[in-house]
Amino acid sequence: MQTVLDAFDSISLADLKARANLMRRRDTKYVLGRAELQAFLAAQTEDYEVLEIAGQNRFQYSSSYLDSPDLHTFFDHNQGRRRRFKIRFRHYHETGLYFFEIKLKGFRNETLKYRLPTDKAAYEQPELPAHLLQFANQKLQKHYHMTLTYPLCRSVRVDYIRSTLVAKQGAERITIDNEIGFYGSQGAEYLPADRFVVELKSALGRSVADRWLWRHQAHPVKRCSKYGMGVNLLKLPEQNTRFRPIIRRYFIEAARAGSA
Repeated sequence: MQTVLDAFDSISLADLKARANLMRRRDTKYVLGRAELQAFLAAQTEDYEVLEIAGQNRFQYSSSYLDSPDLHTFFDHNQGRRRRFKIRFRHYHETGLYFFEIKLKGFRNETLKYRLPTDKAAYEQPELPAHLLQFANQKLQKHYHMTLTYPLCRSVRVDYIRSTLVAKQGAERITIDNEIGFYGSQGAEYLPADRFVVELKSALGRSVADRWLWRHQAHPVKRCSKYGMGVNLLKLPEQNTRFRPIIRRYFIEAARAGSA
């Protein structure tokens, strides 16, 4: 994968934010094996650039999710409710940056993301600081006419390695995640390292890269939520949620088939 990424022209973080910040967008996810991913990336080198910081184009992320003790936000996603959201901290290891984020679902499956810069102290606190809770409630009130009625606590942390591609024309991005690990009070679980979650982010959800994948028999994978899979693996290992078939089909069985 590294060799293919190095074939792309590079783009800086500042230029990425200026060209394709995409806080309001449509997301489509695919799960690819290593050979499939390499073929896909090789076909995108003329149309996309790779994010590069200090000579690197693969970066470690940590997303620490917050939920109620009864997993309200998880079960809203599990039941496919239209008014659903995720609340998390994100830590970018290489740059040392921390953000607090809330992601909501809008009309026609649009993703809305809001974030505030924060710091390591807030990231590590067991309880959500008041100003961040207020920020989340403001966004919930604006879009859903509601505020949180339950306390938030640390739920699952997801660590992974990400590379990001940015379209040379138009506001489109592609993220490629692998080495995905889930961490919680119950222990740790890991997805196979040779499976990659590829997410295409665009204003309309119908990018040139989407069409390439469709032509090559790759289909969007619904319910491929890292938080959903993490909760299922760590907190509800015996429960047949809507995320368990995704884990089994696209990660466990596909990895076995690839190694056979």
